Amino acid sequence: MRFVGIMSEFAFNHWFINLLFSTVRTVRAKMVGEVVMDLKEMTLIIHRISGRKRRTGREM
Repeated sequence: MRFVGIMSEFAFNHWFINLLFSTVRTVRAKMVGEVVMDLKEMTLIIHRISGRKRRTGREM
């Protein structure tokens, strides 16, 4: 029974570590995507402000 307990604990730890790594990976990808989206928004806003100053707040 002790061997089974060790094996199940190892399996649970392995699953937990996999879950943790996948969560970190998805969070990192999401953060990178959000940063990229923020940069795109910033460049769009800067282009709008520098290009035509009258349509800044309407297209949000």
